[in-house]
Amino acid sequence: MNLNEKNNFFQLFSYPISKIKLLLGKILSVILIAFIAHFSAHLVIQLFIRFMAVVTESSYIPIASQLINLAGITFATVLIGLLPFVLGMIKHSTAITMLSGLGLAALLSNVSPGSLSNNIADNLFFLIFASFISLMITSFSIFNISRQDISIK
Repeated sequence: MNLNEKNNFFQLFSYPISKIKLLLGKILSVILIAFIAHFSAHLVIQLFIRFMAVVTESSYIPIASQLINLAGITFATVLIGLLPFVLGMIKHSTAITMLSGLGLAALLSNVSPGSLSNNIADNLFFLIFASFISLMITSFSIFNISRQDISIK
């Protein structure tokens, strides 16, 4: 959404805040909201599995290490997911954000037919490496965007 649509563009820049802090605030809010949504979705799935285990009288006890592992995977996935957001921010296009997000999701979930766990996102080394690359690209993009002048459309 364009900042000038709600006539809050000039009010935003009337406060002494740098463009880099504004961009970092946007990025951090996206990370926080995505982390909360992703982690809560996994918790709901875990609760559903637990409910089905109770109904079918089987034993399923999630342990704390699974939740810690889930938090790490969620954080890495969210950091990788910053790439479509940054691409859309650079190109000023919602369509590019959605298409690059769809392409990234298809790339990360290369599941083979007949298998539910054959994807590269299960590899912890890949998640750490891809998160680091995503953070580097995001940091470089924020630095470049913050040096540009802001124009009102």
